[in-house]
Amino acid sequence: MQLLWAIFFWTTFVGNLSLRVSELEVCSPRVPEGFDGYRIVHISDLHTNSDHAGRYERMVKRVGKARADLIVNTGDLVTISHEELKPEMIEIYSGLMAPDGVWSVWGNHDLGFYIHGADSVALTENFERMRQKVARMGWRTLSDESVYIRRGRSDGGSDSILLTGLDFPHDGMHRGHNTMLAGVDIDAAFEGVEGRPFNVVMAHTPQMWRRVTERGRGDVTMSGHTHAMQLKALGWSPAQYLYEHWSGRHEDEEKNVLYVNDGIGYVGIPLRVGARPEITIYTLKRCE
Repeated sequence: MQLLWAIFFWTTFVGNLSLRVSELEVCSPRVPEGFDGYRIVHISDLHTNSDHAGRYERMVKRVGKARADLIVNTGDLVTISHEELKPEMIEIYSGLMAPDGVWSVWGNHDLGFYIHGADSVALTENFERMRQKVARMGWRTLSDESVYIRRGRSDGGSDSILLTGLDFPHDGMHRGHNTMLAGVDIDAAFEGVEGRPFNVVMAHTPQMWRRVTERGRGDVTMSGHTHAMQLKALGWSPAQYLYEHWSGRHEDEEKNVLYVNDGIGYVGIPLRVGARPEITIYTLKRCE
């Protein structure tokens, strides 16, 4: 019995609430000079719960210590509806700041699909309220679109990288674990982009990775969504039966990188076993 209580305590309070900071270097000759050493902090799947506000306050403080140039959130800010973004949580999230901004995409939970009995009007109203509250936090959203981030060079010129955001499909035909995600218009996200700038992609689901790289995009793709099913041990997780890529770093033959963040919050049972809440810090390096 004591062992069971110890396991319950660990998974509820230590595994579920203690932050893990993962750092990785992305080394590529395609990184522009002005972005050599550029730091990006990646958070995901916050599943905001004001009953555990301390979790999010600690996250904001730890992100601040990373001195990021850019902060990205890859979706699922809430679990059910905009109502979870209470004023005190908006204030906490407003503390996330970086020189090149805080950018976000929408996950399946952000789109209101799990509001009981919701119709199209309710979904539209929920999404509009989500947009308003995220804007109040000072975050900017990229919904299947791209923007250029620009930085100066040592010679006085400037360089740029392309930041792309890919939402979970808004059509309501897809839910949590679909593998095809046919409702995402990846081509629209890159419309008007000329050449092959170094490309950082925020994609809520890791299933989008191959569709991005097939188009010659996505030097780095940052995803979330899976939470590693809130359970992983010795390289195993039930998530592996649903997702080809479900946690951590992956590379293809072209050296394109995918990183799947385990998320901050939880869905369902408030336990995390071996899949602690995660902040990921990327450093871009210009190298051969």
